[in-house]
Amino acid sequence: MKIQDAAKRKFTAAEFENAWRQATGRIAGAQRLSFSFNLVSATLPVQIQVASSDEEAAREVVGKLREELEQLNGVFDVTDDRFRTTPEIQIKLLPEAASYGVDLATVARAVRASYFGAESARIQRDREEIEVRVRLPEEERQSIEDVKRQRIILGDVAIPLSQIAEINVGQAPASITRIDRRRVFILQSDVDFTQTTGGVVTSAILNDAWPRIAADYPAVTVMTGGDQEEQARSIPVLLRNFVLALFSIYALLALAFRSYSQPFIVLSIIPFGLIGALWGHALLQLEISLLSIFGIIGLSGVIINDALLMVDYINENLLRGMQRVEGIVDAAVKRFRPIILTSLTTFFGVTPIVLEQSVQSAFLKPTAVSLGFGILIGTAVLMLIVPAMASLHLRAHDMKKKLKGRMGLRAGPALAE
Repeated sequence: MKIQDAAKRKFTAAEFENAWRQATGRIAGAQRLSFSFNLVSATLPVQIQVASSDEEAAREVVGKLREELEQLNGVFDVTDDRFRTTPEIQIKLLPEAASYGVDLATVARAVRASYFGAESARIQRDREEIEVRVRLPEEERQSIEDVKRQRIILGDVAIPLSQIAEINVGQAPASITRIDRRRVFILQSDVDFTQTTGGVVTSAILNDAWPRIAADYPAVTVMTGGDQEEQARSIPVLLRNFVLALFSIYALLALAFRSYSQPFIVLSIIPFGLIGALWGHALLQLEISLLSIFGIIGLSGVIINDALLMVDYINENLLRGMQRVEGIVDAAVKRFRPIILTSLTTFFGVTPIVLEQSVQSAFLKPTAVSLGFGILIGTAVLMLIVPAMASLHLRAHDMKKKLKGRMGLRAGPALAE
């Protein structure tokens, strides 16, 4: 079960766990009962949910999708929970039971009392109240034959259970998952990241395999689950907020530079940082995940600072009266060391997380790879792109100034005007 996001609920996961434990209380016959919560999903890269009110149709769809999944390259350890069952004794009433006036509930209560015990009395001992239960001796509770020999008491008559019911050993689901009152089966698998990714495999099933058989099962719904479901929900929100953050950065830079176009020189370096993050994931054979996007968003802020250092120094050089080429080259040379040192210290700072192989570090590794490799590649490109774009910006401003001069208008500020 999954509770609401922390931003929406007014209680902590620990408080919910304790409340659930208190509300559940003691469960009779349970050998082990535990309550826990986790912050990080441990699901496999591919998890597909098949939901339907028709259980048999859902089982058939899971079987067909599993065949399609097993044929894809790089997919292994394919599992589903259709046959995750546990043995149980199944009791079915015979027609003779009606003549005795016995229903299934009566038989179930009798069998439960024989094995678990029926309360016969309560004894007060000091401050505690002790239940006294009566059940069959242990030697008469060992096999299915003991169940068949059990007698059902009806008034003064004891009827053998085998005379009024058919008793067999069958299979029952170990767990039942429902979403919106519909039975849900989960199909999942692991992938070899050197050949494919969980996102590619999931898309192949949902966009290629499922449409071919969907017409035969109109009551069945197939959807993503696990990490893929979480990413599909979170990524649009992250992208929207990231766009708002970029707009805020642009507005601040426009006010500082007194120019509507100059902030684009600084912002233009972000795509190159993204390319570096993607190269880092490819080099280390990591899948792009939600945590990778967190690192890319953080990377954008860091790499903008480096570009801002150079553009600001170019402005200062031009204000001091330097020629255009001289001012840009001087800024690139003078800012080379602080920019490189800032980027290298950041890269080496996250390197221990990137190289660590423990399970605990796996959670942060995509973020560290995005941040480290994005800054490394982005900085290398920045040293070439920013001076070139600053030069183009000045040339464009000169052309605009000449054009407005011919039209009798006054041009706006250039880099440092």
